[in-house]
Amino acid sequence: MRQIAPALVCAGGKAKSLEHEERDLESLAFEHEGQSYTIAQMMNETHVDGLLLLQDGKIVFERYRGEMTPTSLHLLQSVSKTLTASLAGVLIEQGRLVQHLLDMRSGTAFDETDYEDEDSESYSTRPR
Repeated sequence: MRQIAPALVCAGGKAKSLEHEERDLESLAFEHEGQSYTIAQMMNETHVDGLLLLQDGKIVFERYRGEMTPTSLHLLQSVSKTLTASLAGVLIEQGRLVQHLLDMRSGTAFDETDYEDEDSESYSTRPR
């Protein structure tokens, strides 16, 4: 993927370190669709590469499988959309993000179904 899209996103400014209050949660059991699983079983059976759990702003569980480490680069794909949407929700609630930024448009009103419409704002901005 890096050869196709060689972009690297870096943290802006200094990242805040999180405190560790590690607990052994691998044997913690939970129910899913009538079956009982431990966190370790879930990670192995669903091929989870890494899992980090926070409680009260502290890391209580951090485990990696396979070749993953805390500093490994990981292709997130759809998870990226979820994280972006969550961040957007927080920024919208704070009044710091507006819809036209999410739509990736500048607020120009034009009909995208007809780029040859001479009455649209987009047409009038092009050299004639």
